[in-house]
Amino acid sequence: MQSKSDKNTVPDDLPPRTQQMVEALSPANTDLDLDDAMQAWIDEMDKKHK
Repeated sequence: MQSKSDKNTVPDDLPPRTQQMVEALSPANTDLDLDDAMQAWIDEMDKKHK
């Protein structure tokens, strides 16, 4: 069983194609460099569509 810290790691015993699919489906990188106007628009859309 994997620990919480290993939750997002791909097990080594998976077939190569399955490893590729798991890596492709991993969470997206959210470290985007947005200007203030774009961030304000995103925040408003987030509020509107909750």
